[in-house]
Amino acid sequence: MQQIEQEASGRAAAVDAARAQEAEVRSLQDALAQREQQLSAAQRELEQGRSQLQAREQLITKREAELGGATGRDERLTFIEGKVIREII
Repeated sequence: MQQIEQEASGRAAAVDAARAQEAEVRSLQDALAQREQQLSAAQRELEQGRSQLQAREQLITKREAELGGATGRDERLTFIEGKVIREII
């Protein structure tokens, strides 16, 4: 009888440990899903920023071409590592 009680107690402990592990796995899955959503949002924001930057660069290039044609000299801005370098051709 005592052996049966010990086996039952051991099984109950194993079930409790398995439930605790399952809860931990669920918690980690939730945290992972949240991080993936944050990463996705950050990637969308980055892409939007890149698109805006490219649009601004194109607008500046267009305006420089218009101004260069009006003044008779060709002046160009070059973007290198986020810095603007002015070239006069």
